[in-house]
Amino acid sequence: MSGIVLNRKAVDELVIDELNKLKREISSGDIASLTNNLVATLPSDFSLRNEVKNMGISFAKLGDEVGNASKFISDQVKFATNAELSAEQKVESLLGSIVSMQEDLALFYKSAFADVANIAISFVSGILKFGEALVDTAAIVATGAATPFTALWDIGKGLFTGDWSFSTTRKMWDGTKAFVANDYISTLREKFYNSKAGQWLDNNAGSWLREHTKDSDTVVGKWLHDDASTFFRSDGAGCALAEGVGYAAPIILSGGLLAAPAGVSAAAAMGVTAATAGFGKYTAEEWNKNSISIAGLDGTDQKININYAKVSEIQNLGAGQSTTVINNGEVYKITANGDGTYNMIDSQGNPLTVNSVNESNTLKGMAVGAVKGAWEGGQYYFGGKI
Repeated sequence: MSGIVLNRKAVDELVIDELNKLKREISSGDIASLTNNLVATLPSDFSLRNEVKNMGISFAKLGDEVGNASKFISDQVKFATNAELSAEQKVESLLGSIVSMQEDLALFYKSAFADVANIAISFVSGILKFGEALVDTAAIVATGAATPFTALWDIGKGLFTGDWSFSTTRKMWDGTKAFVANDYISTLREKFYNSKAGQWLDNNAGSWLREHTKDSDTVVGKWLHDDASTFFRSDGAGCALAEGVGYAAPIILSGGLLAAPAGVSAAAAMGVTAATAGFGKYTAEEWNKNSISIAGLDGTDQKININYAKVSEIQNLGAGQSTTVINNGEVYKITANGDGTYNMIDSQGNPLTVNSVNESNTLKGMAVGAVKGAWEGGQYYFGGKI
């Protein structure tokens, strides 16, 4: 036989190994006729002939899972029926098709793993955020309960020392405000997705879909490539939805777990649970609404939004000390003068006038949190009644 000289034993072992891998990876869907055609075209002295015939090669219908089944099958039909190809060329063609399909499968499984992992992480994040909201509510209630006692202490201190700053009560509420305003779960999640593992998940989420739509020039294809493929990224709509479901899951479960022991309806149990967690969640949001008011280069007043941790850091700066503030990608440097005023420069070194540093109102934040929490609780209550 002319052409490429092959080590038949090595070729036999390689093909059998690849076919075994293929059989393990792909489900049923026998195509006996293709196998018989393949066997018929192989030389009688080709030892793989009986192995192929006895193995009964079967391929999965990859249309739903990989999307290239028709191409793969057509390639094999062409391979099996083209009598002009030598046995060596047919083996090479078969191996090339197997390798290509295995690479596509590997990409699919890697993409699917990243998609599922991101959704699972987001779902768990939602559950943890619900728990964090309950802890925030408990911290606020406990601080409120302790306030009369710290206030009495501060009054006594004022009577004996003349210090009427109520420093003990203020420090207690400042500590509670800092604790509640800090979004621990979001911070932990952000750190994970900045790690190598998190970046790997985000880089591979939706990668199979992006690869299979990269050359599309249709409106739908472009949408699949640019938008749908990002659905399962950590900042995508799918993960946001999963986090919302994770937050709601314990509230819904409370309808079955707490209703009977508390002697109330499932709807009432869900409503109370949602309102309780909502108070902590929305109070934290309000306490993070702080700002720096500046006079812009064009003379107009501008507002830079900052969280509670940053406004607290600025308020505690000593004379000459500075910190950075990032707003919409712009980096500002703010320096304390020591008398309650501040200097600021932008990233280009332009000086800006700081009109005021504004901390959110503590009582207003709790009032808004209570109203929004009650509204959310009402939604769960009436939803449970339907």
